[in-house]
Amino acid sequence: MTAIGGRSGYCLIPVPSSGKAYRRRGFSPLHLLLLFIRMRRMLPFCPVIDVLERRRDPSVIKAAPEAVREAAARLFGEVSGRIAVERGSGGQKGLGRGERARRVRGSMRVRRGRGKELRGRRCILVDDVLTTGATLAEAARAVTLAGGVVSGAVVLAATRPPAYASVAAEDHLMQALRLNQKLSG
Repeated sequence: MTAIGGRSGYCLIPVPSSGKAYRRRGFSPLHLLLLFIRMRRMLPFCPVIDVLERRRDPSVIKAAPEAVREAAARLFGEVSGRIAVERGSGGQKGLGRGERARRVRGSMRVRRGRGKELRGRRCILVDDVLTTGATLAEAARAVTLAGGVVSGAVVLAATRPPAYASVAAEDHLMQALRLNQKLSG
């Protein structure tokens, strides 16, 4: 795999799909691909460590004052008719970088009791689709918080981000990697 340059000492961390995407497909294409790689022994010295999970309601873990102000502003805007009520999928399609980042902030964590598997290890995040980098940045935050050292990321596909988010996506991921360097260095 090009991401690790044929060297050992790395582990692959799959980024979990949303529950809705998993239910719609009935499987995770990313996990299927990683299973194929493992069965074919294509990366014998690069274990897959499936430790990330999505939290049920990321808004619950926001700092209380910020969450209350945000919810109140949204409710006021909806009631007064100043902002449209969000209906439908609740997905990220069509959202800009800022809104994507807000939606995924705090949405992932390392499963309880699994953090010790990451402590001090060099990790490569693996995700299915890259749009703005918000999901990868959130995964990097969770892995770093558990003690892992995020060394890079690999995606299966990349979409064009919304026009106003093209440069900002790189900035968001770079911020996460800089944070990782501060914490590990």
